[in-house]
Amino acid sequence: MRVTLQKRKRMLVRDAIWDAAISLFDEKGFDKTTVEDIAKAAGVSRRSFFRYFASKDDLLAQGVVSDGEWLERAIEACPRSYSPFDVIRVVTSEVAVRIAAHPRTRIVLRITERSHAARQGQDSALAEVED
Repeated sequence: MRVTLQKRKRMLVRDAIWDAAISLFDEKGFDKTTVEDIAKAAGVSRRSFFRYFASKDDLLAQGVVSDGEWLERAIEACPRSYSPFDVIRVVTSEVAVRIAAHPRTRIVLRITERSHAARQGQDSALAEVED
C-alpha cells in the first residue's frame, strides 16, 4: 500500500503533537498541561491541534487506537489454518514485543499511574479497539 505525501505529512504532524504531549504530560502532569502548551511545543497552532485530536483525552488514547489497528492487522496476517488459540498466542507475543520496544511505553504508563483523568482518557479508546 502506497502512502501519499499528504498522508505522510499528516502522520508526521500527528506524531509531533503526540510526542510533544507525552513529554509535557510526563514533565508537568496531564492535568496541568493545556492544549495550548502542547500546540506550542509541537510547533502548531491550537486550531491545528484540533484538526488531529478532539481533546487531550483523545490524544492520549491515540496510542491505544494505534495498537488496536496494529492488532487487527496482526490477526488478519495469521494463516487461516491457525486455531484461535494459535492466533492469540502468536499475536499476543508480537504485541508484547512491539509495545515493550516502544520508547514511550514506560512514560505513558507513568502518566496514567499519576493521573486518573489520563487513565480515563486512555481507557476511553479500549471500547473502540475491542469493537
